[in-house]
Amino acid sequence: MRPDESVTWVITHHIQPDMRQDFDEWLLGVTADAARFAGQQGVTVLRPEDAADTEYVVIARFATFEDLRRWEDSPERAEWLSRLAPLVTEEPTYQTESGLEAWFRLPGHQVVVPPGKKKMAVVILFAIYPLILIVAPLLGALLSGTPYLAVSVSLTPAFFTRTLVSAVILVVLMTWFAMPLLTKLLRGWLYPTR
Repeated sequence: MRPDESVTWVITHHIQPDMRQDFDEWLLGVTADAARFAGQQGVTVLRPEDAADTEYVVIARFATFEDLRRWEDSPERAEWLSRLAPLVTEEPTYQTESGLEAWFRLPGHQVVVPPGKKKMAVVILFAIYPLILIVAPLLGALLSGTPYLAVSVSLTPAFFTRTLVSAVILVVLMTWFAMPLLTKLLRGWLYPTR
């Protein structure tokens, strides 16, 4: 994790069943205090859908790892943690992720367990390669006025190989260079302050 890379902090709380309202009030207070810290970019709370479930997942975003550390080591946070103990059944768990990996979440899963960049790149490649194979000839046919079947008949093994190599290069550039840079440059737009 680079010190200047955006970071997402995922905290899982297990609440005492009769303390939901108290925990919600605690959550409002702690997030308001955290929002006053430089680099804090917002908080998302995943509340349990089932009334019997007591697991809350809090996702806090910070501009840099140092911004997260400043909040983590602050006396304000220590004060809020001292108020948390009677509200929970166990100690919270913490997970720290950098970049866009933390955005990946399977529908129906409450805990964010992001895949690594290599796995994301493979999934993106599996998605984009077939799309390029369909879109490139179709676009060529539309722009040239040639019937699609005539264009698709001229598809050669070299076309498939060039397309695959191009897709791999683009996915690598997007995953490790373009997206991290754009996320950093467009931070204010992606995470507007209230």
